[in-house]
Amino acid sequence: MSESNQSWHALETYKSLITYGHAVLRYVFIINGGAIIAILTFIGDMVSKADGEHVPDMRQPLIFFILGLLVSGIALCLAYWTQLTIYSQLVNKKDSPVHVYWFNGLVVCVGLGIIFFGIGSFVAISRLTAY
Repeated sequence: MSESNQSWHALETYKSLITYGHAVLRYVFIINGGAIIAILTFIGDMVSKADGEHVPDMRQPLIFFILGLLVSGIALCLAYWTQLTIYSQLVNKKDSPVHVYWFNGLVVCVGLGIIFFGIGSFVAISRLTAY
């Protein structure tokens, strides 16, 4: 492969990675935020129909979904810092592994966001089946 083809391929791969990164961040925001909205809507409907009696305690699942949203926000900040660091390295022609630390934190936060969603979902299901 010629050098220009390699550069083109590297650039296109980088662009697709950014697209996938955006999709993953959106996914974690949507699943946790959607779960919060769904639970609050469900609880509101239950309270209005049952006059507040026998409503399952959904505080713990909500905490997990909120934690998922918080780490998603942190992941978004880390994504920005990763890109800013890479840009700064390119402009200043310095090679430093600092962006790798931001990126690793980003990956951990995204993973935690998905894990928090899973835990919150299982806790919510257990609360609803016990109800």
